[in-house]
Amino acid sequence: MNIEYTVPTKEQWSAFGRAVSRGFGGHPPTDDHSRERWHAFREVLSPIAAWDRDEIVGTAGSFARETTVPGGTKLPAALVTIVTVAATHRRQGILSNMMSRLLKEAHERGEPIATLWASESIIYGRFGYGMAGQHYDVKVNSARAHFAHLPPIDGAMRYADRARVREVGPDIWKRASAHRPGMPDREQLNWQWDHPMPEDLTKPEKRSFYAVYEEDGRADGYVSYETVDKEHEEDLKDILVRDLVATSDAAHAALWRFILSIDLVDDVRYKTMPLDDPLWWMLSDPRHLKRVPYDAIWLRILDVERALSARAFSEPVDLVLAVEDEFCRWAAGSYRLTVDASGKANCERTGDAPDIILPAASLATCYFGSAKFADLARAGRAVEKTPGALLRADRAFAAEREPWCPLHY
Repeated sequence: MNIEYTVPTKEQWSAFGRAVSRGFGGHPPTDDHSRERWHAFREVLSPIAAWDRDEIVGTAGSFARETTVPGGTKLPAALVTIVTVAATHRRQGILSNMMSRLLKEAHERGEPIATLWASESIIYGRFGYGMAGQHYDVKVNSARAHFAHLPPIDGAMRYADRARVREVGPDIWKRASAHRPGMPDREQLNWQWDHPMPEDLTKPEKRSFYAVYEEDGRADGYVSYETVDKEHEEDLKDILVRDLVATSDAAHAALWRFILSIDLVDDVRYKTMPLDDPLWWMLSDPRHLKRVPYDAIWLRILDVERALSARAFSEPVDLVLAVEDEFCRWAAGSYRLTVDASGKANCERTGDAPDIILPAASLATCYFGSAKFADLARAGRAVEKTPGALLRADRAFAAEREPWCPLHY
């Protein structure tokens, strides 16, 4: 079977969208606004279509967004999305071919890392992606969530509308992402998609509620949420938190206090809580906060020298890492990582003997500082050649904050 890979043209874009919708188990939207949004997406996406004669049987794409790494530096990243293969064309190498093209093009554009959300987590390890960050899917009973501890809160909560959130949200996001590894920039199109104005909504029941935390005349946090009728409970609803971003401890605490104070609510659910979220420590009985971890950020390192040189490290170190990479062969090799007392790093290729040998996916897993090299070695995913090298790597790679990516793409 001869599969052809092309960049879909403007005239092919609707067919490409139908293939994407089908791949995720849905039908393409029929309203004019959704179609306009899809065509606008073409302006920011680098797409690939796999064709079997005149039928699109595979889709993939990426869009470039700067993403924060430990220490606050922002690196250009390829955010991979809309990856599908038609059920009629499985196990024919289509996904591998699309990913190979996608990552090669990202590397040639100068994007040293690529990230994605995995609909199926078993897929991407073979392409050198590592699970570099987890989130919590949480549920807390509103009536039982009593606060035992709160930081000082000098500002005030205000109900808001979409226009207000779209006005203050970009600045809040920018400040919140400055020191949060894994958090990408969020461009204007995404604000329009995630927070559409009422005239753009085709399903009024999906309209969100909004609130903003303000202090000293500045908005320091916002939350959007929906209410869902509680089955068999006529007078109660559940709250689904869609977006909660804060730039300070006070803003974070105020937003959660507000959400858990809303009347006639049973459970509050939130699918994107960072692992180091302090809500757990604020409650008088943390058992009422049910937390289920799941994989969130999948990272692929495309340029080892640039990626390691860009992030900050927690202590000085001098290590040689031998990176095995069958999928992106240009990234394979041995690299000397040297970090000075200030945490500034330099990484370059070397012919010296390695201290640690590991596959590209394992290096990606540890890159944001959420996982330990020693744990991966015990799992058979890294090999220590110099005694003590794993411990030194773990100390150096430790990051101040857990990675977090509340932007779904």
